[in-house]
Amino acid sequence: VLITNSGTGLTTIGGSGGSGGFRLDNAEAQRIFAGDIIITAGAVSGVQQSAALTTRAPDVILDTLSLTGATGQTGATAGNIGASGRLRIETTGKLRTIGTVTVANLSSANRFQINAAQGIEVDAATGSISLSGTGTTPLGGTLELTAPSVVAASLTAITDVIATSDIKAASDRLARNDSAISDPGSLRANAIIVNVSSGFFVQNSGIREITPFNLSDRRGLTVGTGGLQINASSATARIIISGRQMTASGSFITGLDFLRLTSINGAQLSLGGVAPAGFDTGSTINGCAVLNPASCIAIVATVATIATDTITRDVINNANDDRRRPGSNTDGNFLRFQLKNLEETTNDPVVDDPVTGVGNDDFWAVYDAKECADDQSLEACPKTETPKQK
Repeated sequence: VLITNSGTGLTTIGGSGGSGGFRLDNAEAQRIFAGDIIITAGAVSGVQQSAALTTRAPDVILDTLSLTGATGQTGATAGNIGASGRLRIETTGKLRTIGTVTVANLSSANRFQINAAQGIEVDAATGSISLSGTGTTPLGGTLELTAPSVVAASLTAITDVIATSDIKAASDRLARNDSAISDPGSLRANAIIVNVSSGFFVQNSGIREITPFNLSDRRGLTVGTGGLQINASSATARIIISGRQMTASGSFITGLDFLRLTSINGAQLSLGGVAPAGFDTGSTINGCAVLNPASCIAIVATVATIATDTITRDVINNANDDRRRPGSNTDGNFLRFQLKNLEETTNDPVVDDPVTGVGNDDFWAVYDAKECADDQSLEACPKTETPKQK
């Protein structure tokens, strides 16, 4: 099925369809069943076009959309897309995703493709694209994005990145999450392929306070065993992304390890391998320099040392707390020890002579009873209270 906006107005796909221009709402899209569904649209007339990352209004809006694949199903209305089919959106302008887009029940042969001649944006504050597999498989299909720039970030972050030519400043800005915390991130599929000439930007959607010591807490996109492939056609293309990869067992690869699994221009970023080329040398993945991943190894080692020391202290403190806690079931045979600060020394009198016999004469007070009767203020006299003192 080929659907074309032959006019010059705004194109809206999904949601309630919008209030003007060409509209294909979510309910209408769900009544389409074909091997492939292709939607094409031009740029809005009267808008100055630019292939660079800009803040201008989009020509195509991708709103809330929920479709399914036909894998494992039969019948004329079994899934909107064929078992090995594709959903494809093409525009000569700029596309922005503002809603939740989900395509479920996809096989490894299914693809969701977006090709935008002026750029692709996913507003991380409200939008996302998620492809899932058959049954309860969380990730499926392949998401393929082709544009001069592909960015998944809040509109505020996009504006800040546009305003700076310093790639480090852009990387620091995209590390800061100013939207809701999301572990899956804005882009999710078993495999993600990104083709750019200007840049690929994915804002961290995980922990808000990013430091060199929590690189593994970065989020932004999630891929499965199909991995992440980035193809940059310009030596000035900037790559600044955060993300993770899900393994076949359901665990996640994050931080520096995720960088090592990413492929750029056909070269995997493994240590000791052939370094890829054809993009900005200041590019980063999860805060680590793409061309110098070893720079993050020292940080990871430092984190491991700090974590081990912290765990050791916690074990000691918890064991000591269990011993004192009433009703504790802590094993009584467990060897406990406690770290204690040295007490301050005091200025106690020094024993000059060895203690022998009945003791040291230095500690015996010798006084004259008559003198003490006359003057009890003498230091050697025993101190007693007089009626007057009472």
